[in-house]
Amino acid sequence: MFAVFLLILVSYAQVCSDSENTVGGDAELNAKCNSRGWCDKGECVCCDQLSSKPWCLPKAGIVGTYAGTTCDDARTYYMAKFGFVVKEDEVTCKNDGESSAEPDLVNATSAVISQYDGQFQSRACKICTVGDPCDEFASNVFTTRTPPTSGVLVNLATFYNSHHNPACPQSEIDYACAENVDRGITAKEILKDALDGTEILKDISNAMGSDNLIEQFYLRELYDDSTGGTLTRQPSATPTETPTYMPTEQPTIIKVRTSTCKPYAHTTEDFNTEYGVGSSCRGNIDESWPGGRSCDSPYLICLPQENTPARDEGRAWHFNDTHRYNVQECQRECLFDQRCRGIEFVADANSHLGNCTLIDDIETLVVNPSQNYDFDYKIGDNVTNLDSSVTGGAAMCFEKKAETCHPYIGASTYNNVTKFQTILDCYCPNNRKGSYTKKVKRTVENTRYCGDDTNVDERIKMAQANRMFHLCENWCLFNTLNPEQESWYWDPWNTCWYETYSGRGAHRGYCDRVIRNPDSIELQFVNRRADNFISCDKTRTPTEAPVEDANVTYFLSEEVASCDEACSSNSMTCAADQTARVFSSEQDLKAVFQKAGFTCNSENIIMNRTNWEGWALPGLGYGRICANRLPTLSHLEDLDSDCNRKIGEGWRRLCACY
Repeated sequence: MFAVFLLILVSYAQVCSDSENTVGGDAELNAKCNSRGWCDKGECVCCDQLSSKPWCLPKAGIVGTYAGTTCDDARTYYMAKFGFVVKEDEVTCKNDGESSAEPDLVNATSAVISQYDGQFQSRACKICTVGDPCDEFASNVFTTRTPPTSGVLVNLATFYNSHHNPACPQSEIDYACAENVDRGITAKEILKDALDGTEILKDISNAMGSDNLIEQFYLRELYDDSTGGTLTRQPSATPTETPTYMPTEQPTIIKVRTSTCKPYAHTTEDFNTEYGVGSSCRGNIDESWPGGRSCDSPYLICLPQENTPARDEGRAWHFNDTHRYNVQECQRECLFDQRCRGIEFVADANSHLGNCTLIDDIETLVVNPSQNYDFDYKIGDNVTNLDSSVTGGAAMCFEKKAETCHPYIGASTYNNVTKFQTILDCYCPNNRKGSYTKKVKRTVENTRYCGDDTNVDERIKMAQANRMFHLCENWCLFNTLNPEQESWYWDPWNTCWYETYSGRGAHRGYCDRVIRNPDSIELQFVNRRADNFISCDKTRTPTEAPVEDANVTYFLSEEVASCDEACSSNSMTCAADQTARVFSSEQDLKAVFQKAGFTCNSENIIMNRTNWEGWALPGLGYGRICANRLPTLSHLEDLDSDCNRKIGEGWRRLCACY
């Protein structure tokens, strides 16, 4: 009798059979699990769109998250409730269970969370006390926190439908929205990722007009598992009863990331099909450089350990710090990093998964190349082992093509605030090595000139949108098509960009003295970008025809002024060749200064001071020094003009105008 009862229990528990899983390529769905899940030891494991299982992804025809014993219920994420604890003296709250706080933070939140297009609504605020703590934090999506007992909780809400179409129902009982094809998952992940940013508390505090007003926050995601599972199947030209997954390109980069950042990334076609195998791929990195060839190098991004802050696999922007990469996932990480020029993939023992290292700025060079000519691999090959016993070397090396072109961002895009902020977030998502941007805050609001010139404002916006900076933390920004000709320096106190000097200035001369003049890797990076926008056919401003010497007039600029400004104030145009002349004798230099109205004393003429190499000379220093120009640095010889540059404080330029 007991045996019969046990058999009945076992039969009852066996909802499905593992042997009934459909196997086709990598597909492993089970009809008894509504073809929305697979069987594991007699129980259905339901698909989740954010799952790493390839047969559960949109490409396989599965859209949404499923639940229930047989995966008959589709989960719909319809709403988020969240709130910020603000210091009590910064907001007003009636604490009546109905009234919103004043201010309600709707505008501040909308300004900071620009990547989420949904509409934010205010909700009743609450004063947190010891007797009545703010219990909302006990059910937080992020790490559960002790309910606050002080401060004012400013509550907000948003319906995920509004991210796709603000005209769709914004209701807790009506979820119908044609544009919301994945039942709220995309909108949920975008909002969750935005709130999980390391600077969110500070950013919203700043949007309120001060620092450190926000102390903590919570997020609750509301969903419904009661809706039928048959509505979320993607339409197909040739529908099949059980969707199968063809093992071509594994869609391991999540839809949220692909849809938002793909227009500003490289493509799979930008990778060479050839590869190399050896002990490493870091041969072009000089071991004497900071960090050498280790993960401390600014030119190496070692994954997964440098994925920070750690997040669950499948999140919108990147994998967590324990993820094991396959080659294609590693390649895609490189495609979304425009600095990345190649990858190093090192497989775990007896596995096709392993570590992924992005090689930024430096060409890939195989160290100790393998002589295993029998090994042949193509991206997408269905292999189970890529360790050294198969490949002949510890590391597989892949590189982007030398002619890789960058998407060019025009004014119609960067003048759209939402798109512009998305672009900056895609370039610098702060998901590597702790914080990518450090003291440089790359936001739309901060993309402006410290002076008053709308034309310079526009050039700065264009430069930011087209990633004319090297590391996300770097303080120099360069002109989009002529990076050697114009640059700006970050002012963290006024959160704007000011012009740089081609000479004097500890800070404002930094971009010239440290980056431009020595032909640094940083300058080489922005020059490559300037040469390779769109289809590699975007050229720089053509060089103007030289002006005859007899047609030029010489002037001295005002202090800290350019020759463009000096010539323009005299209703003339700067003659580039004569302005950048290197005089062969003191007599010639003295004669031209005399034409500009200044008499040089012989003891104050300096013809060849090497530490002034790269300065925008000739010029008059401190009212007495007549300084000659040094020969133009070899990597700057193709400059079409030096007319727009300024030497710096205490200096006036000697300008040829026509």
